[in-house]
Order: sequence, then C-alpha cells, then structure tokens
Amino acid sequence: MDETINRIKNLTKISSADAKTRKEDSEPPALPTKFLFENLRSGAEIEYDGNVVIFGDVNPGAKITATGNIVVLGSFRGMAHAGKGNTDCFLAALKLLPLQIRIEDMFAVPPEDATMLTNALVKNRDGEIVIENF
Repeated sequence: MDETINRIKNLTKISSADAKTRKEDSEPPALPTKFLFENLRSGAEIEYDGNVVIFGDVNPGAKITATGNIVVLGSFRGMAHAGKGNTDCFLAALKLLPLQIRIEDMFAVPPEDATMLTNALVKNRDGEIVIENF
C-alpha cells in the first residue's frame, strides 16, 4: 500500500521546468469574479474589472459593465456591457429581454416586438452579436 502511494506521488511531481512550460502553454489566468445575491433595480450600476455573476433579476434601468463575462441566474431586462476590451466574453441569462447589450465595442438592441428568451447566451461570432440557447 505504501509503495502504491509513493508511486502516485512520484507521478504527480512536476519539475520546475515542466511546470513553467505547462503554465506558458495553458490558458491565461482566470479573471476575478464578483458574486451578487440581489435583484438590481432601475438606477443600479455595477462596474467590475472581471466577471460578474448575479443570483437575482436585473430590471430595466439597471446597468452592468464587466471586463469579463456576465452571468445572470434570473431575468435580465437591463443594459449590459460584457468584455469591455475583450471580444471573447459573453452574457448568459436564464431569461433575457435586454434594453441593450454590448460585447466589447459591438452593441445590439432587441426589436420592439421581442419576447423573453430563456437560457440565452449572447456572444460575439465573427464580429456580430449572436444569441444562442444553452
């Protein structure tokens, strides 16, 4: 048993040169994430250098700006600016009927007759904002 444990430990050891190479080959470090456990009312503004996750609703007149992704575990009916400076970011919401969405320097507004979407993922695809289900 002790011999097996030692073998496992030896398998998981990485030399400092290997660790440096692996770190350089891996994804960039994750952005910090701000978690909010509240509903955002009209006039509320959240600005964060990283990702924002909201456990609640974002009502019309509320605005979220993040350099990373925005995830809303509730209804999103406000304004969002995800990826301020990064086109690979996204907005995800369980229910979506936004006033305006921005991904980096692109923006979109829904048509007048738009209906609430469920399980929506808003992202950049080839320079255009697209909405997909997740």
